[in-house]
Amino acid sequence: MRRTYEALQQLDSTTNPTTITHPEKLPNLLVADLSAAYSIRVNKTAAGKYQLLQFFLSVNNLFNQTIITGGYEQLRFDIVNANIEKFPSKYFYNTVANYSLSMRLRL
Repeated sequence: MRRTYEALQQLDSTTNPTTITHPEKLPNLLVADLSAAYSIRVNKTAAGKYQLLQFFLSVNNLFNQTIITGGYEQLRFDIVNANIEKFPSKYFYNTVANYSLSMRLRL
């Protein structure tokens, strides 16, 4: 709403339009992931190949960083005061590590 032509026409001349139309910058973030695998030979087949039992472990967001996964701007704007903080953006967060353990039998 604040980036429309109509919203900018109603601002007074002392307000800098780039403070209102400039897109919001999200904070920088460093996320660490960990993956590990282990395989065990189970049996030797008649063809001379081995059957394998494999384990895979994966941990995403190892240090439990708060990650902004999505969000949206509210479709309203305080034109009278040109206050972009009155109706702030809404965000969705992920704050926990994700764990995954899988097992595979390779014949």
